Amino acid sequence: MRLRYIVVFVCSVLIVMSCTSSKDIISSQAFKNTDALILQQNFIIDSDMAYPVASSGLQSLSNTNLILQGSTVNQFNLIGNDNHFKVIGDSISVYLPYYGEQQMGGLPYNNNNVSIQFDGIPNSFEISDVDTKGVRVLKFNFRNAMESYKARIQIYPRGTASIMINSSHRTPIRYRGIVKAIETKEEGVASN
Repeated sequence: MRLRYIVVFVCSVLIVMSCTSSKDIISSQAFKNTDALILQQNFIIDSDMAYPVASSGLQSLSNTNLILQGSTVNQFNLIGNDNHFKVIGDSISVYLPYYGEQQMGGLPYNNNNVSIQFDGIPNSFEISDVDTKGVRVLKFNFRNAMESYKARIQIYPRGTASIMINSSHRTPIRYRGIVKAIETKEEGVASN
């Protein structure tokens, strides 16, 4: 009996959320807080999931015990793994674990650190206007010593984000995360 109540309650919440108008979303406090961080260019996205392109190489992993619990070849759980996409003024800091295939040469063969990494000023950076559903899109082009990247980040009204990374040397990958204020280490509080 209790389980039936929970299912009905969850369905009611989903219906209410789906009936929210775009105008209500854009005027919500959660949207205003998230959008202020974006416009101040002072935020971090911590990802909880990575979604690589399903390839034959990744499919071959499905028969092994190499995939961590809570993950599949199509999605990798990042909870507890260090990762970030920070925007601080005109600079970015990117450290995202990578799952997928290298497309062509250029990366060292025995490189133990195959994550996507960058610290510095991107070659280009663009912030779109908010669309009618309250979504803001950020686009970055950046390169490190080995490869170039194009990142497209969609930030949704409730503070969730989708990061799509295209690389010159690897298959594309998408990350799902949460937008947060950057905390200062000395004070332990959000910086403004």
